[in-house]
Amino acid sequence: MYKKGDIWISAILYFALGVILLSIILAAGLPAITKMKDDFTVKQTKDLMINLDGSIRTVYHEGPGSQRIVSLDIGRGDFFIKEDLEVIEWSIESSALISEVGVEIQEGNLFILTEDSAVSGKYLVNLKLDYTDVNLNLSYSGPERLSGEVGLSIANGGESPINVVMTQL
Repeated sequence: MYKKGDIWISAILYFALGVILLSIILAAGLPAITKMKDDFTVKQTKDLMINLDGSIRTVYHEGPGSQRIVSLDIGRGDFFIKEDLEVIEWSIESSALISEVGVEIQEGNLFILTEDSAVSGKYLVNLKLDYTDVNLNLSYSGPERLSGEVGLSIANGGESPINVVMTQL
């Protein structure tokens, strides 16, 4: 008796089993990878904002004429310079829980707030630098929303309150 069909049936069963196993691994692994990616993005942007704050405060304290150039690489999320509110903000919808929901955490001059999103399992993460309590007038010429690789020139323009001028390069 000829059993040529047995080899093909075995091959198809092994192939189907392999596809099923890969699907299970991907279904379990992709959410974990997404959380790690979001967590890394938030940590990277947090470092970026701390460095930006350091440059702004250095220019502020060095006096009129002081100037710094800062490079920003904004991969994901929305980065805003709101000169009318004296605030610099970055926000993203993340699957990683960065901090306790609804509780604002302060790390140095950086405020971190995580809120629930309209989508289940997602959170809105907001990082903010607030200069309203400092004798500093933040002025910025350029688009309110920044993205990608951006260069900022930060200069102390003097006057009272001290005018820190930021321009996009």
